[in-house]
Amino acid sequence: MTESDDAMGGADGPRHRDPGDDDEPQVYAIGRAGAGWSLERREFLAAMSAAAGAGMTSGRPVDELAAGLGLAVDGFAHRDPVTAVAVTRNARLITGSRDRSVKFWTLPEGALVGQATRHTEGVSALATSPDGRVFASGGGDRSVKLWSLTTQEAVSTLHGHTGEVRALVFSPDGKTLVSAGADGTVRVWSIPLWDLEGARPVRTLEVGSPVSALAMDPAGASLFAGDDRGRITAWELRDPEGTRRTLQAHAEPVRALAVSPRGDWLASGGLDGNARTWSLPLLREGTVLRGHGGGVGALTFTPDGAQLVTGSRDNTIRLWRVPQGQLVRTLRGHTGDVNTLAVAPDGAWLVSGSDDRSVQVWSVPEGTLRTTLVDLEVSPVEVQGIRYRVTENGREVTYTLPGGARLPEGAVCICNSVPGSWTPPAPPPRPPRPSQPEPYRPPPSRGGVTHYWYPN
Repeated sequence: MTESDDAMGGADGPRHRDPGDDDEPQVYAIGRAGAGWSLERREFLAAMSAAAGAGMTSGRPVDELAAGLGLAVDGFAHRDPVTAVAVTRNARLITGSRDRSVKFWTLPEGALVGQATRHTEGVSALATSPDGRVFASGGGDRSVKLWSLTTQEAVSTLHGHTGEVRALVFSPDGKTLVSAGADGTVRVWSIPLWDLEGARPVRTLEVGSPVSALAMDPAGASLFAGDDRGRITAWELRDPEGTRRTLQAHAEPVRALAVSPRGDWLASGGLDGNARTWSLPLLREGTVLRGHGGGVGALTFTPDGAQLVTGSRDNTIRLWRVPQGQLVRTLRGHTGDVNTLAVAPDGAWLVSGSDDRSVQVWSVPEGTLRTTLVDLEVSPVEVQGIRYRVTENGREVTYTLPGGARLPEGAVCICNSVPGSWTPPAPPPRPPRPSQPEPYRPPPSRGGVTHYWYPN
């Protein structure tokens, strides 16, 4: 392996800098690597012109705790707990948090492509329309907002709830949105596809207890709500009388519901630590999925309906074979409650959001962590990432990627780490290496920012 290959971590891409490497900073320039772009090691003086062309960056060495971790696993996606994630049909990821913000990312790379704060209190629910053009957010400010995914802007605000909006679901045709919340009501809204500002309330369903979970069958005929009394209530939406059934599903509040893609199973998760399956349409109890060491607050099916994914207050994610209820694997990576889950339409990627403020992307087939999303503005100073510019649809967009990620073709690097200053230690004198000239040693920093690239 050459010196350049070693610095880049071999064929797999750049890696964190080993604190045991040479004391002086190493400079990295952007270069082509197959179909993408990556970081390439350069001797300092020779790299100056290349660095200026790509955009100089600033940073600091990775400390011993961060060294060797690979991707930016210590990075945060939000300032506060992540409460909702949603994946669109074109594999764009949306996340919401108690910090009131909504953020937009690519999958599976995890590039941050935009963000907005339109709620006055924390975001607690997200849902995307089937066509991927619209999404809805609900929050502690008791409002529901309708957004355009094209512009990433809120277009309309729906009022009616008198408590936090905790759950949202679109109908399969995208013409109906259902919301539910702490006020114990389920509200049905008509959504004109080409005029979001024309959304209007259609029906209000009383539950009598705070509702934290909603689900709808693939035909749009049956609606399910889970409440704080551990009950599941089902309505036949096409029945003018609003026929309803209620069953006692859990010993503690229901926090999550999901319907399988074929509409043959309903899954529920409760604070009693169990997940349960119910056969549809008769709501007959199927399997009790035991094993979590805390309440189950998130559920989703894989697109083929073969597996159910559960997230828990025990910080773990579990995949179960349906309908047998056999545990397939357990995913460990979060350090806080797992609040929300979503699977990409192709079934390849699982996204999880947690109280630990992180959003993680997992490979479903392999059961491995792909990356942890990072917003440098809300992450610790030692967390590194890559910012780059690229032109999309005639406009320039700035992306942020986790450390170690590769740049797409056509991107111009802005920086690969958060700004910081670093005072190099005084190294002992040593003779020049026979194979290369004595490296350039910059003067000590005086509190400013030193401009070097560090490997990720």
